[in-house]
Amino acid sequence: MARRRLFGCTLIATLGGGVAAGPLDPPEAPASTPGPEARRPIRQSDLPLTISARGSSWYVAEPLSFSTVDAAAIFVSERFVTIDLNGFTLTGPGSTVGTASSIGIQGGAAAREVTIRNGTITAFGADGVRLAARGGVAEDLHVFDCDERGINFTADNGRVEGCTVQSCDLAGIEVAQGSSVVDCVSRGNGVGVRVGDHSRVESCVVQSNTGDGILSTAGILDALVTGCVAGGNSGDGIAIVRGTVSQCQANENGGAGIRVDSGGSVHQSRADGNGGTGITIPGAGGVISECTASDNGGGGIYGNIGVLIARCAANSNDAAGIRGTDGTTILECLSTSNDGDGFEVDRYCTVMNSTARFNTTPANDGAGVRVNQDSNRIEGNSVFSNNIGIITGNTSSLLVVRNHAAGNAQGEYVVPPASALGPVATGFPGATPPGPWDNFDR
Repeated sequence: MARRRLFGCTLIATLGGGVAAGPLDPPEAPASTPGPEARRPIRQSDLPLTISARGSSWYVAEPLSFSTVDAAAIFVSERFVTIDLNGFTLTGPGSTVGTASSIGIQGGAAAREVTIRNGTITAFGADGVRLAARGGVAEDLHVFDCDERGINFTADNGRVEGCTVQSCDLAGIEVAQGSSVVDCVSRGNGVGVRVGDHSRVESCVVQSNTGDGILSTAGILDALVTGCVAGGNSGDGIAIVRGTVSQCQANENGGAGIRVDSGGSVHQSRADGNGGTGITIPGAGGVISECTASDNGGGGIYGNIGVLIARCAANSNDAAGIRGTDGTTILECLSTSNDGDGFEVDRYCTVMNSTARFNTTPANDGAGVRVNQDSNRIEGNSVFSNNIGIITGNTSSLLVVRNHAAGNAQGEYVVPPASALGPVATGFPGATPPGPWDNFDR
């Protein structure tokens, strides 16, 4: 038995002695994954600076001043570059002879998706910021006193957000198609904001510019302008060729308050105290709905060929409250106290279920509804206390039915025999109840 135990111990000792011990030090950690490149500083001594490193990030480390009159202070030649002004100011050579080509920060044709943010750029002979490749971004910039444009994106799909631009001679902000301008202020420039095709302007204030406040020029289509205020501009407050204006205010501009040239729409907007017409679609087609126009020098609301004007109010304008020309439809509108007619239409128009009150002229010929040409339908309207109720002049092929006129000093219905004037009920209730197409005079 003792011999068997000894053999077992010997076997265990032999096996144990054959096991090698591992290293006591732990293995090295794996190599770390490279992170983003560190931001690089921009100092006064670096100017003029050309950035050619793709995807690089830069920050301004001190106030910068640039005196060269024919170059850009910072030129970006590659894509995906970010420049953070870090709250500092980049000052150019000023507005003097020979500075027409100086630019604060310029992106070349290959410099896509460049971002510039957080600082001030001033006193350049051309533009404060000019980006020539698509996808540029300008954020939280203050740009002023440039001879051409404050922020100028000449390529598509740019974004300008949270910027203030002042005192730039041609335009405050100018962007190409597919771009957005959001939460910006443009004051005291040539044009406040100029946009390209399919662009969006949202929640901006454009004030006291020497041209139009918000503008899309001829051939520029389908802009969206929403939640903006345009006031005190020498031209129109908002002027786009085709597109939509929604929930905007245009006050005390020298031209029209809001103008959409053709095929567009204006919704839930207000125009007061403008030198021209308050809200106008002078081209063919479009909708003006749920809008208000007051105290405008050129009349309240105007729609040309085939425009629908619905549920709008026009008050105290210096010409007709609401006017349509060829094929305009006016529904459920209110026109009061205008120095002209309440509603005025030319031909193939409909005025229905609307109210005109207290519309007068110094010549005592302000009508609740005035019809200038043939082939119109005037139905279901209320016209009270105007100089004239409904007047159709020497026209024919008119349908005038189911209206109510009262208190109009120069006559309730001045309609020629060639028109289809429904019977006028003057004594109801009486022995004979009115018919379904009767007009009322009482």
